[in-house]
Amino acid sequence: LVWYGIMARQGISKAALNTELLNSPAATKPENAAWFNNLDRSFGNMQEQCPMFLASFLAYALLVSPTVAAYLGFAYSILTALYPALHPSPKMLATTFPRYLII
Repeated sequence: LVWYGIMARQGISKAALNTELLNSPAATKPENAAWFNNLDRSFGNMQEQCPMFLASFLAYALLVSPTVAAYLGFAYSILTALYPALHPSPKMLATTFPRYLII
């Protein structure tokens, strides 16, 4: 659900809600550029880690412990959901590094 939420956030924000802003000179203002960068990086970061997470998550659930895999998957999802709120600040590393360790 987190994956679809972040994907929808990017798609709706760029294709439906802010199309006029994206096509105007205001799109280059620093605060607007930062917002669109946050949309792109949030989805991009999640998409980059998704194949590795799913492969390790499924292997662990099937071969080791489904219960522990469920807890790790829940923790991974919560950390992923926090990434957009913390992205460009250094605090975002508090969501990124634990996800690397989970994988």
